[in-house]
Amino acid sequence: MTDLARGSRTEFALKLASEREILVVEDEPLLRRMLVTTLARIGLQIVAVDSAAAALALVGADPARFSLVITDLTMPEMNGCALACELRRIAPALPVVLSTGAIPEMLEADLFSSVLIKPYTRQLLVDAIAACVTAAVLAR
Repeated sequence: MTDLARGSRTEFALKLASEREILVVEDEPLLRRMLVTTLARIGLQIVAVDSAAAALALVGADPARFSLVITDLTMPEMNGCALACELRRIAPALPVVLSTGAIPEMLEADLFSSVLIKPYTRQLLVDAIAACVTAAVLAR
């Protein structure tokens, strides 16, 4: 695939992603701000929360509100895997991207649409969002 074709496909997927909000779940304030800033700069609408409980409340109130969830793995009270399980129950078609510093040995691969290992580049983040949104649209 040429860079032009790849770029056009990514731009199209990001346009689809921007039609709804992206939910960022990150308990570390600095990392949350950095992720929100990066996503906003590429034109995406972001809602950021610091806990799985807050994320579940938002998705539970309106499952169609979000095009994607990006979650940290290690958080107090409920980790990213438990959050992904609950999100699958509430909104089975909602893509969930795991953002983590290390992959645990027992990671259920089918819980996540993509896994990003910190630190990752802006391009890897954009590519993951584009791939997840494209797959979700094609699965409809």
